[in-house]
Amino acid sequence: MIESQEQVIRIRRFIAGPAASGTLAGRILSFILALAIIVLVLVLIVPILVLALLAGLAFVLVGAVRSLFAKARADNGLLDGRRNVRVIKRD
Repeated sequence: MIESQEQVIRIRRFIAGPAASGTLAGRILSFILALAIIVLVLVLIVPILVLALLAGLAFVLVGAVRSLFAKARADNGLLDGRRNVRVIKRD
């Protein structure tokens, strides 16, 4: 837990150290580090998002097919099997 304003200033200096140094080498290194982190995040997150999208699409399609078969097997549905059954009423 941060207790004082001094700690906040120290943390900011530590985080922004190379970029705030003003040297060309520090700025280049900071830029390369930031670029590497962004590329790494994109390389990891984009495939995960694509896989999640494909999994969601698969679940939707499976649900649609299940729904169609459930409706087809319901009373008077296409796969009911009772369409041509003649009911004989006995008195």
